[in-house]
Amino acid sequence: MAIPSFSDAPFHCPPDVSELAAAYARLGNVWKVGDLFGIKGSTVHSRLKKAGLYQSRSPEFTDDQVQRIRKYYTSTPVLDFDLADLAIEIGKSRANICRKARKMGLSQQDRPLNSKMLANVRKSRWVDNPHPRGMAGKKHTAETLAILSAASKLTWATHKTFGIGLMSPEARAARSEGQRMRLSQRPASSFHTRTKGGHREDLGGMFFRSSWEANYARYLNLLVKMKVVQSWEFEPETFWFHNIKRGVRSYLLDFKVFYVGDTKPSYVEIKGWMDKKSRTKIARFKKYYPQHRLEVVGAKEYYSLQRKWSSAIPNWEHPVKASRVTVKALP
Repeated sequence: MAIPSFSDAPFHCPPDVSELAAAYARLGNVWKVGDLFGIKGSTVHSRLKKAGLYQSRSPEFTDDQVQRIRKYYTSTPVLDFDLADLAIEIGKSRANICRKARKMGLSQQDRPLNSKMLANVRKSRWVDNPHPRGMAGKKHTAETLAILSAASKLTWATHKTFGIGLMSPEARAARSEGQRMRLSQRPASSFHTRTKGGHREDLGGMFFRSSWEANYARYLNLLVKMKVVQSWEFEPETFWFHNIKRGVRSYLLDFKVFYVGDTKPSYVEIKGWMDKKSRTKIARFKKYYPQHRLEVVGAKEYYSLQRKWSSAIPNWEHPVKASRVTVKALP
């Protein structure tokens, strides 16, 4: 059997724009036109649009429709915002309205869901579509739960003993790296229930995790007025322990202080509660960053500072002592 060469195959000339326009006027679909001439529908679309012969299915918005979209986006309450109603009103699809609002700079993708959308989101998955195997509302028997529990414990014990699966060094390092990135992107907040975190108006509205940190910032402002400190920063940078794969891998110090006449800054950590993790952070910081000076202000140093300077510093936060309540016995 002879294999046909390229010279034996019939040669098809590419259609000109007039032929494409005539076929599009008859068929009304660029993909059907493409199938007719053996080319892609996107090619038909681009050639017709370049020649000014392509008529979009979605005509442009009128001035009245544009004004209505603007008014709806700017005046409708967030919980009542529903593009389905607007689409019916102006005769446009929700997708086209969203696209137009985005071009007008009105779209808010972080807008909270309205009550109707919240109801749909919170609705059970199998309300409209039953479980494909008819297991909705059913539970495992005690015997099945025991088998699953034993299999799970065996899997975890095996992974932990041999260092495979989820307990392999690669998997543990990946989880640690993910947690490290999430913590570095977390906004300032208080991680300890014993501290009094919040914004301080007298300190420019800055957020401090505890009253000790806020008071030390007030003390630094006093040193600035006394020409002892040139400037200071609160939680300016995070120091990473790159050689550490798990555990404490970074340290966000409280203050960076620039003393007058000193070329290098000093770092200050306010530590009212010295736990094991805090000791590890301090030890690793001194090991990996020996060129930086670190001053740890513990309870002894803080209370000494408070006795000496609290009366001279406005808005100093003192701990609130619980008042004694006398309980009388009922007759």
